[in-house]
Amino acid sequence: MLANISDSNKLLTDLADSNVQTKIGQWTIVWGPVIYGHDPKSQVWDNIMYVAKGENLTTNNPQYVVAIAATNPKSVFDWLQEDVNTHNMVPWSSTNPEQGNISEGTNAGIKILQGMKNSSNLSLLDFLTQEIQKQPKQPIEIITTGHSLGGALAPVMALWLYENQTSWNPKGTQVKVYTQFSAGATPGDQDFANYYETTEPGLNLSSRLWNSLDIVPHAWNTTQLAQIPTLYQPCNITKSLQISLLVNKQIQKVKNCNYQHLNPTTFAMKGQCGIFTKPQKTAMKQFLQEAYFQHIQAYFNLLDIEWPLTNNLSDTLTLSDQDLDTMDAQLS
Repeated sequence: MLANISDSNKLLTDLADSNVQTKIGQWTIVWGPVIYGHDPKSQVWDNIMYVAKGENLTTNNPQYVVAIAATNPKSVFDWLQEDVNTHNMVPWSSTNPEQGNISEGTNAGIKILQGMKNSSNLSLLDFLTQEIQKQPKQPIEIITTGHSLGGALAPVMALWLYENQTSWNPKGTQVKVYTQFSAGATPGDQDFANYYETTEPGLNLSSRLWNSLDIVPHAWNTTQLAQIPTLYQPCNITKSLQISLLVNKQIQKVKNCNYQHLNPTTFAMKGQCGIFTKPQKTAMKQFLQEAYFQHIQAYFNLLDIEWPLTNNLSDTLTLSDQDLDTMDAQLS
């Protein structure tokens, strides 16, 4: 189940980097990282989650950030079983159908995260139970977060923690569960979004960040999906027939699912067209180059965060010509 321990070491190195600490403050990893790979013979990871502990600088209360990784571009499992596995849905609650449905992909991802255990054989709930017992009189903040795939899973993980507090917080210690997620696709349908909004603060006051030119947050609501083929016309990228066909195919698959974003009225950050030292020549590759930029680096620009923060981040997220060729071939 575990893969790519080197990726875990890179994460620890990056969090200890003085430049990173200057930007985000002092954080200590207290659970994980736990790395999941569905194929034990593979060196490709599918999901990563860890918990970092810090302090609310205003209240001095302990903060625990549950960080959930984005899609691994090299993981076929991520792409097929979690990201685009959206045409079938699963009830969020087996006893309360009015709470709506989530996609099979979201369900698969959440089940994986729920089943993770660290090197001490502690699940996330086991760990939180122990931590709360250590500080029973001090208010605690738990914040789930993630980008892309993590942006779809983080609010669902927060809802699961919120609903199950009696199992990991049996004495009723003062705990607030928050979530801040970015660039995520819709995890569930309209009824699920409605149910999510009925939860107490801060879930229904959660922070959703998305870029108006990022194609991922345009999925899987059909109205927003239909905007994707022409999304980059302001960037002088002509409409691609391949993209139009792919989008129309997805619309047909999910047209009866009634997908809706959590916090759907959240205003998008206004994206700016990318500037590339080596522009691509075909409409398809231009689209892919722009889409990749808008989904990753554009968020750093929009949030005024230095790019890249570390060499590991640059090496991991840089899109090569070979990557573009591979993506073009797979989508053709």
